[in-house]
Parts: sequence; structure tokens; C-alpha cells
Amino acid sequence: MRILIIAHQRSGSTSLARWLSMELNHQCILEPFNDYKGYWNYDKNKKLELSINEKNIVCKCLYIQFPKDFIIEKWSTTFDKIILLKRNNIRDSIISEIKANESKNYDSKYTIDDEWIEKNKKIIEERVSVFKEYNDKIDKLNGLHITYEGIYNTKEDIEKVKKYLEIEKLKYSHFIDKKFRYQNNKNTKELI
Repeated sequence: MRILIIAHQRSGSTSLARWLSMELNHQCILEPFNDYKGYWNYDKNKKLELSINEKNIVCKCLYIQFPKDFIIEKWSTTFDKIILLKRNNIRDSIISEIKANESKNYDSKYTIDDEWIEKNKKIIEERVSVFKEYNDKIDKLNGLHITYEGIYNTKEDIEKVKKYLEIEKLKYSHFIDKKFRYQNNKNTKELI
């Protein structure tokens, strides 16, 4: 089965793709349109080739990385199932993006405090409209619509995914447990 995940950045899409690839025993292809050489141990051309030719894949794409004038709807018809992931708490996505860009590490835990929030308040507010636009564009695409919150917080979207992909029994759902979140803030106020 060919599965496509389209998401905005910092929405839990990498963890979702890795989890589904394990559940289904499929190859996981992460961000084939990412221009950064060496990202996820594949070059861009190899990832694009795999995303087009492989039969049993979970291919995760970030909306921001699609080339300008790229027709997502046409390309997505080459997939059997399409999962559209967004994060309702845009502010947490932005904070995660800023922290990842600061450290140049996109797959590790981080901690923030109220002082960090205050220091970055302006850039956080400037990014809100950009992330809202990504969510709006993802909302207009056809496929199974799920959220970060529904997968990692309430777990209600796990059942939707299970039914949509016809997975009988989950073996690896512990990999999307909340304890694996990148953001690790035990002593800070709620980020709403």
C-alpha cells in the first residue's frame, strides 16, 4: 500500500510516519522534497524516485517543501491512502520550529521556560499567520484529516487511522506515546 502523509512542520509527522511504517512493515520516506542534502540519509533525487516507484511506502511530506506551482492533488493520486495532519495548537508548533532551528537538531527533546517564551514572543506572533495558512491549505486537501492532538494527546485519531488503513491490531503504538514528545516542559505555564 502507498500511503502519503501531508503535514505542516513540527506537527508530529515524522513520528507518525515512522510508527505507521513499522505497523505496516513498509519503507518510510521522509520529506522527498526537502532540498537539504543528506537529510534523513537520502539525497533528494533518490527520495523522489522512491516516493514514485515503491509499492509499500509511507511517504511523509511537509506542505512548505512542495515546489511552487506543484499540483499536489495530481501527485497524490499515485497513493492509495492520504493522511492529512495538522496541529491545532499552532503556537506549540512555532515554538518547536524555533527551538529546532536554534539547535539545528530536529529530532531531540528540548525544554523552554517563561523567559525563553518572552524573549521569542515577537517571532512567535509573527509566525502565527503562516502556520494558519498551512492549516487552511491542508484542510482543503482530500484524505483522512487528523490532528497532532488527536494522535498524541486524546488518542482518538489513532482509531481513525487504524480503520482507514485497515490495521487489525496495533503492535507499535507505544512509539507515539506522549512521553516521546520533543517538548519537555514540566515547570512552565501552559502554552496556549
